[in-house]
Amino acid sequence: MPKTKDADRAERFVDTDLSFISLGGAECHKCKHLNEETNDDGEETCKAFPGGIPDDIIIGDTLHRVPVDGDNGITFEPREE
Repeated sequence: MPKTKDADRAERFVDTDLSFISLGGAECHKCKHLNEETNDDGEETCKAFPGGIPDDIIIGDTLHRVPVDGDNGITFEPREE
C-alpha cells in the first residue's frame, strides 16, 4: 500500500529533539513570537510575519528553525511554559 500524504508528512516532522511531533501542521503554536490575534483577513501572524504566516510554514511543510525570505530575521523560539 502506498504512503499517504499525511504519513509522509508525519515522518518529516519528527524534530530531532523530540519536542515537536505532528501529523502535519506547524509548530507555530509553540513559538514565543506567535501573536494571539489574527490579522484582518483571519490569518495567523507573528513577529516574523506580521502580515500573515506563509502557508508552507503555517501548515508545517517548512519548519521555521532557520531564516527564510521575509521573516525579518526572526525564527522559531519555543515559548516558555
